[in-house]
Amino acid sequence: MYTEKELVQTLTATTSIFRAASTANSGISIKDAVKYSSIAINTPPPLEQPVVT
Repeated sequence: MYTEKELVQTLTATTSIFRAASTANSGISIKDAVKYSSIAINTPPPLEQPVVT
């Protein structure tokens, strides 16, 4: 089960991917963006990961 924080992070990452894809010269197609987004959404939440500063 995702926490609210993890959901926000996943949605933010997904939004960033689509924003990059919609930029003409990014080299990421919408098809790729959908693939990366589904990977991000279907990836189970991490166990405990140290915060990298």
